[in-house]
Amino acid sequence: MGEKSLKYNFILNLVNTMAGLLFPLLTFPYVARILEPDGLGLVTFYQNLIGYITLLSSLGISLYAVREVARVKDDHISRSKVTVEILLLHIALTMLGYLAVGILCLTSERISAHTAVFLVLSISIFFNAVGVNWFYQAMEEFRFITTRSLFFKCLAAIALFVFVKSENDIMAYAIILVVADVGNNILNLLRLRKYISIRAIHRTSLRIMRHIPPALTIFTLNVAISLYVNFSPVILGFVCDNESVGYFAATSRLTTAAMSCVTALAVTLISRMSYYASHKQFEQFNSTASKCLNLVICMTIPIFLGILITSGQLIPVFSGPDFAPAIPTMRIMSASTIFIGIATIVGYQILYPLGNERLLIRSSLIGSIVFFPLCFLLVPRMAQNGAAIAYTATEFTVTAMLFYYSRRYIKYQLFNRANCLCIAAGLAMCGVIVVLRHFVELSDIALLLVEIAVGAVTYIAILSALHHPIAQDISATIKSRITARTHIDN
Repeated sequence: MGEKSLKYNFILNLVNTMAGLLFPLLTFPYVARILEPDGLGLVTFYQNLIGYITLLSSLGISLYAVREVARVKDDHISRSKVTVEILLLHIALTMLGYLAVGILCLTSERISAHTAVFLVLSISIFFNAVGVNWFYQAMEEFRFITTRSLFFKCLAAIALFVFVKSENDIMAYAIILVVADVGNNILNLLRLRKYISIRAIHRTSLRIMRHIPPALTIFTLNVAISLYVNFSPVILGFVCDNESVGYFAATSRLTTAAMSCVTALAVTLISRMSYYASHKQFEQFNSTASKCLNLVICMTIPIFLGILITSGQLIPVFSGPDFAPAIPTMRIMSASTIFIGIATIVGYQILYPLGNERLLIRSSLIGSIVFFPLCFLLVPRMAQNGAAIAYTATEFTVTAMLFYYSRRYIKYQLFNRANCLCIAAGLAMCGVIVVLRHFVELSDIALLLVEIAVGAVTYIAILSALHHPIAQDISATIKSRITARTHIDN
């Protein structure tokens, strides 16, 4: 498995991640106008309930399965056995999910009022289990994942404009949402025969229950993280008001969107790093980890500084002028992008593939110890800004703990030459944007686009001029592609 393949997988997964952000942006205004707040709110509420049931009934299988399949992907028999065991376990747990669906249908008036819509949306619980998306991530089949995902996203978008015409088309909207998800999962299941052989597995050799303890560990990790990630809106809702929750939510969505490139890299890496760790290829493991940390810092420094300096345009453009109080909140949370980026690589691409998920749980719990006192102290006085300070301080704490724990596994200097060059280029980028802002008078959206374009070009140009390793690597790749193409044409 070469380095070129890893870069290609990252690009493919980045395309898939960006499409996941883009398609809702394109379809949401239409759906919101047609279904109106009541209809859209109903489906969204049901979707969230289904999402929680799916999360609870899957424990932590998806993340766990990627690592376990990646470890044995070169062994056909072991790969088949592990895949079937995890698949059967996931299906069994899904039955518990449908028990929750049945209880809600019988006991909740909000559900029983539109039982058919809720049941249609619940179909995704089963197909999430049999869809084995984790298998294709483990096998690094990102071309297949991206291609079929883009196809069904396009199909769903077209269907929305064709079949959702009035506020009474709630069921049609629900069916389209499910079909888009189910289509992906059915293709996954059908294609699984290419990679595994059920006949080669003896039923008596299956040990399904052995996967529950490690999967529960991942579930515990998810719960530990959710303690501080999801609590800010809750305490804002109780202590302050809905407006404060809205300001924080707008900021959170924008920072999440900005971090999509890091998310794509994380999903791409976990299979490769698990493979290296299981085969004791620690030289490749350390080399890849160091390169990825350099890449993440190279990406998150301009994201952090860009958000910090353009928040005055970002918030009005994406959320509207009524969200102006969220501008300082956005600036406070901008620093969290660097912390989350580093924590994602150190936690999920270094410690987790090595089997040290308990260190991730410990770091998250320490972060929660920091978060709750800060939250209760600052939110009553500073509302959404207090929540942003508590959240950013927590992410810093978690990142510092993870980095501390990782020192025994990798040797990495945080303030190395490459990262210092990124800081210098980022500060220069900010200077150029500030100067540009004094000489250009445009609308918020036009100014934002110009600032992003000029800032990106400035940052990349300075890194290239300073011979940053990543810039040199990209330049060498482009030159080799051009040379290869020239030979082919000749």
